[in-house]
Amino acid sequence: MGSAWRVAAVIAALSVIAPEGRAQQVDPAAPPDAGTPAVAAGDQAGLATRIDEILAEAAPDLGPGRVGVYAVDLTTGDPLYQHDPDGAYNLASNTKILTTAAALHILGPAFRFRTAVSAPKIEGDAVVGNLWITGGGDPTLQTTDLRALAADLAARGIKKINGALAVDDTMFDDALLPPHYDSQPKEQAAFRAPVGALNLDYNSIVVVIRPNPGGAGPALVTLDPPGDYATLTGQVQTSATGRTRVRIDTVETDGRFELRLGGQVAATSQVLHYRRRISDPTAFAAAALRAVLAEYGIRVRKKRLVREPVPAGAVVIGQHDSAELAEVIRNLGKHSNNFTAETLLKTIGAATLTEARPATWNDGLTAVRNYLTLAMGLPPNGFRYDNGSGLFDASAVSPRQLVAVLQHAWSDFRIGVDLAASLSTAGVDGTLRRRMKGVPATGRVRAKTGTLAQVTTLAGFVAVDARRPVAFAVLVNDLAKSGHGKRAGRAAQDQIAIALAEFLGAR
Repeated sequence: MGSAWRVAAVIAALSVIAPEGRAQQVDPAAPPDAGTPAVAAGDQAGLATRIDEILAEAAPDLGPGRVGVYAVDLTTGDPLYQHDPDGAYNLASNTKILTTAAALHILGPAFRFRTAVSAPKIEGDAVVGNLWITGGGDPTLQTTDLRALAADLAARGIKKINGALAVDDTMFDDALLPPHYDSQPKEQAAFRAPVGALNLDYNSIVVVIRPNPGGAGPALVTLDPPGDYATLTGQVQTSATGRTRVRIDTVETDGRFELRLGGQVAATSQVLHYRRRISDPTAFAAAALRAVLAEYGIRVRKKRLVREPVPAGAVVIGQHDSAELAEVIRNLGKHSNNFTAETLLKTIGAATLTEARPATWNDGLTAVRNYLTLAMGLPPNGFRYDNGSGLFDASAVSPRQLVAVLQHAWSDFRIGVDLAASLSTAGVDGTLRRRMKGVPATGRVRAKTGTLAQVTTLAGFVAVDARRPVAFAVLVNDLAKSGHGKRAGRAAQDQIAIALAEFLGAR
């Protein structure tokens, strides 16, 4: 319906690329006037007119940007609206729709990640030799899960490990950063965490800061999870009159991970939590496991970390299975979890290998691209998919292609229900919890948001009942680096979703 609307300026962002949950805290689109809906139920011509109006109203603020829109009636397969439907767009976190659909298809909704603890031999209360922990790529493994494993060992009567802690992380290769993550090499925020076969707490460490109880002096600082992976240096002072200004710098030298502290915390402040990415997932998880074993009275005699496969004949003496994939992707989709998306990508690669070797990023990318071309029908050279999360300049996909993925998934009852359930619900939860509240789209739109410095995207489903669901995508790219373009783009996305809901009869 005409060439792409040109867009004007972008809201100054807290970060060039921030976690979706933080970046999406914006004003919702203004609801239409009470009373008569802007679009009459079933009026496709009225729907087209309304979306044209929305885009025209947004155009001055969208300035140099491009907008692509595509919406399809999933019952008939007929397009309801299109505007630059075949333009190539950076999807930002809408890329997670592609990753999630492929994971559901290749791994299955019931797939679980397994982390196992093994020992070659147990004599009395001791493990003879090393204690092995095998990483299964679980992106959801938490310190509480390690404690459960330690409790299992203690329940067996184990009190000491005569050897060392050994990690079998050979499920994945040693390329820890996903493709394009080197675009911000100095960024230490948790959303850019590395990915290993053995992960813990999203491969990030939390600096916990409490004001000094006396109202002055050094603040109380601890790390979560426990362990000796990171070293704290410096201090944060407690100020009776000043505001909280905390500085945490990450420094890595000679294989040591150091967190340098500075600044001050107000005496009246609540407990503060600062999350930082770590650099060595295997060493990080092993240090936490050693600390947790000590909590349960289990001593590891040798302090060195061994990295090698589990030897033949070793017996599994404890294991942790994650929640089913259908549940894991709810956190991924609703909260736009980059770490989970990238771990899924490499897990997909491992699941499709035809030979025994560590999986690579390219294995995962190849598997997802094959799925999108062979199962979804996307042209082999007609799109770009370079990582699992959509961070950085990693995708080039048209609105029509993105909707085709949604359309295909919806038609496959084995994965469509779980994919839809992983998306945020307008005005209710996830990254859409503050958007489209109190309008006909509330509770009737399930969609994935996407945000980069010059990008805002929204794609998913709209339905009033099961008889006539709609799949849609509204992609906005090339926004100016300052101004109101991003806000205007999100408002237009919300108004288009509202118009689709009204077209389906929502009031």
